[in-house]
Amino acid sequence: MDEPRTISKKAYFRLTMALTLLTCAVATLAANVLVSACGGRIEPGLLAGLTGLYIILARALAEWILRLRDLTRRGTSVEIHARSLFGPTEDVAPGETVEARVPPGTLLFLLCGAPVMVLICYAGAWVFEEQIWMRCLSIGMGFFFLACFVENIVDYGKPIARVDADGVNGYPSHRALWRRFVPWSDVYSCEVQTLNDTFGKPILLRPVLKGRHGEKLMALCLFYTPMVEQERIVKAIKTRLPETEVDAWLT
Repeated sequence: MDEPRTISKKAYFRLTMALTLLTCAVATLAANVLVSACGGRIEPGLLAGLTGLYIILARALAEWILRLRDLTRRGTSVEIHARSLFGPTEDVAPGETVEARVPPGTLLFLLCGAPVMVLICYAGAWVFEEQIWMRCLSIGMGFFFLACFVENIVDYGKPIARVDADGVNGYPSHRALWRRFVPWSDVYSCEVQTLNDTFGKPILLRPVLKGRHGEKLMALCLFYTPMVEQERIVKAIKTRLPETEVDAWLT
């Protein structure tokens, strides 16, 4: 099967910029119509503060348009490695210990950015003192960034994921708050999902460990880690699960 064509990076940038401006204009027009019909007023800077949302919506629209035109390679390739269900159940062959860590620059940005966002949110709660819903939203966001800061302090210096002779240790999903350890004796297969961007470049590897009966044990989270370390983690898992079963492309 032929791989889908791709759009050039310059054309993709122009498309997303145009869609971002269009989304911003539509949101502004809709807000003005709503205010004219229902009364009230829009707080200064509120629509501008939603710029991040406009960009996200614009990228989603751009991807939808490119998919209709068959000009994207965004998708997930899947490769399954396993050991025989009928073979011995002893521990798999030992290998080197491999770890994946958040780059120091990214970690420093998170540690410095979280307190700044806490101060901005609490300042916003003071600015929007007369509007209860905006004040509650600002306070809630402040607590969220404070929790992120505390978590980064607690996890400082610890690897995001670790593969050694005993098993795999890491966050079982991108929503997990606590790490989990899965011994090799429980692992019978690993579904390696490779997420590709619009231009077909791998941006994230997601090893999904499964048990003897196909139950999911862990979808190892490798967010914010360098691709080189993600590949080392996946390679260390593959050496213990040598039988390749499936290699497919999912769009």
